[in-house]
Amino acid sequence: MLLERTRILLFQLGMLVNMVFRAKVGFRLAYLRREGRDAEAEAIVERIVSEWSHGVLDSLRCRLEVEGLEHVPHGEAFVVYANHQSQYDIPALLAGLDRAIGFVVKRELLWIPGLSFWMRQIQCHFIDRRDIRGGARSLQALAAELKRHGRGFIIFPEGTRTRDPHRVVQPFRRGAIRLAAEQDLPVLPVSIDGTRLLELQAARAATEHGGRLVRIRIAPLRRVPGTSAPARRQFMDELYETIRSNWQAIRVEWPAS
Repeated sequence: MLLERTRILLFQLGMLVNMVFRAKVGFRLAYLRREGRDAEAEAIVERIVSEWSHGVLDSLRCRLEVEGLEHVPHGEAFVVYANHQSQYDIPALLAGLDRAIGFVVKRELLWIPGLSFWMRQIQCHFIDRRDIRGGARSLQALAAELKRHGRGFIIFPEGTRTRDPHRVVQPFRRGAIRLAAEQDLPVLPVSIDGTRLLELQAARAATEHGGRLVRIRIAPLRRVPGTSAPARRQFMDELYETIRSNWQAIRVEWPAS
């Protein structure tokens, strides 16, 4: 197990070094955007983020299965609402959705060279947890920007990863729906399972020679109905049930067949 933990630590360090190294392409991206060649710049970002996210799973010797990819919109802004199991949810979702889309991250990550550069490229939202009101205002501004450019964004409505070792889906925070509701953005419900096992030493030990699997199920897009508080509460309850039931349907235990 010491060897496995060391390998995971080296992997995480390697991924950071990889993103720092890839930040050198920033000069190329800046030039393309200055010349008005935004489509070319976005294609480069999409390719590199795809290579990185798939590389994370490959390095962990983890297979990815995705259902419902046809529900992911193209050229339209949308918000992904997904359950949250581990630090590996982000690379798994980026690989599974096959899109370079942003997510909420803590402001401290701004100071990591390379990593913060790529987070900006996919329009991540950096928040200061001590400034809740300021964070809400900047998130709304970001939503308007995403809508103008037809980009996606990932939200974990549970608010944080659960400490439950089985990573059951926790109740959603009611305020999590504001972003989609106030900007009239369609919601893409996504359920994920298997990333929880990447953080469990026993699971990694049992699959040292293979069998690691992450599953993602994507449900059809839906719209927040109206602006009344009861309508939003009902929508959040239905969204929770969709994500929870799909999560139960795709549950995996290692070693996987």
